[in-house]
Amino acid sequence: MHSSARIAVGGLFIALLLVGMPDRAQAQVQVTAPSGVDIFVIAAKPKVRVATVGTDGTANVAANATAPGTELQVVIVRCAGTMSIVLIERGRTDPDCENAPAGEQPRCNCDPSGVFIVWGRDTAITVSQSGQVTLGGGQTTTAGGGFGDIGWIVDIDVARASQADADNNCDGLKQGLGAEGFNVACTSDGTVRAFSADVGVTFARFFAVKVGYLSLGQVTIDATATRPPVTFTADGHFGSARGVTVVGAVRVTAAGPVVVFVEGGVWRWSAASGSRLEVRVNNQLEASEDLAQDNSSVDPIAGAGVEYWFTPRIGVSGGVRVAWLGAKSTGPEGDVDKRFTVLFVGLKLGWR
Repeated sequence: MHSSARIAVGGLFIALLLVGMPDRAQAQVQVTAPSGVDIFVIAAKPKVRVATVGTDGTANVAANATAPGTELQVVIVRCAGTMSIVLIERGRTDPDCENAPAGEQPRCNCDPSGVFIVWGRDTAITVSQSGQVTLGGGQTTTAGGGFGDIGWIVDIDVARASQADADNNCDGLKQGLGAEGFNVACTSDGTVRAFSADVGVTFARFFAVKVGYLSLGQVTIDATATRPPVTFTADGHFGSARGVTVVGAVRVTAAGPVVVFVEGGVWRWSAASGSRLEVRVNNQLEASEDLAQDNSSVDPIAGAGVEYWFTPRIGVSGGVRVAWLGAKSTGPEGDVDKRFTVLFVGLKLGWR
């Protein structure tokens, strides 16, 4: 890569980081609620009171309340007739909401609203006198998560893909020609480079639908069969399989910036395969033949992995995918029956 190109790529990456980095001086949540309601945060520190709703019915939760990108659930807590608002990091609990010992009444009545906010992205919530919670845009999110909080996501991944049964590429030749007394040497490279890119939408906190592109590198096979004075040689390939993918994903925040996901869908792929066969007698070429075939199909694709978000807009991911390739053919190369395991790492952009 030329120096100017490296500078341009580096500048783009820095720009993405700057775009993705929340402004801590401005990162705050404005809460609209009945006057006098206390607001608490439970994140890296124990339960801390961070604000009280003023006589104008609003309060601002300060920028240093928690780390950017932290996902917080809004919980309405009522103790002795007094309501408070508690923002609890996913995976943590409010000690006032834990079960009371046997025979005792719970200290407080705690009502998880089902509304989640991401610190540095969601900037306002409203809580009514009855405890109903809405996001800043006025879209009510019901318990369990609703469809009001829609985001977007972009994945760019590089990978290594391995054909699950690469040894089978040589088995047929070894068995067939070996039975005829030929000494067969055969190698097959079933580990190839891969690349994918996806764009999609996230909704209901847990779900995403993505459309993308997947490319798997070329698989090759080289074989030589000798029974003096005859020598057969075969050089074959299954060309790069490329196509459009459509997948649905389930995404769950494990802790803070860590998100685990599983996905599944289909891809429409195409690839060209071919081979060259030669027959030599006493090292003299007696015959040769070139074979070629185009293949395509719609087959399943599935995967799972982990994301880590540095900010609500930029992160990295890694995981494994399985891509199936199966196509019926009347061509000289025969049917396609392959499965690739793809180990990937990549960059993620979006509002998660």
